[in-house]
This record gives sequence, C-alpha cells and structure tokens, in this order.
Amino acid sequence: MDKMFYNCIMEGKALPDYSGTDPYQVNLTFKAPILDAAFVIFIRNEQNRSPPRPDS
Repeated sequence: MDKMFYNCIMEGKALPDYSGTDPYQVNLTFKAPILDAAFVIFIRNEQNRSPPRPDS
C-alpha cells in the first residue's frame, strides 16, 4: 500500500481508487494521467538534491 501511494504521489497521479471494493473482493483502479506536471518536476528536483532513501 505504501509503495502504491508513494509512487502515485511521486508521479503526480491520482491516488488508487478502491470504490468498487466489497467484503468479498478488492477492486483497485489506477488512473494514468499526470494531474500536476509541475509537481512531478518539483519532486524530481528535490530527489536529485537529497541523499538516497535507505529503503530504495
């Protein structure tokens, strides 16, 4: 879960949609369009300035 949310945020995409989930199954939808290209550029610039994360 954390990685899915992290990657959606880092790529400027909508968060996963679980709206079709019921007690018997999980329905997970990812939206592909980038919602905020400027935010993606900002995040990538910040990542390039920061030391690597220990879990990556």
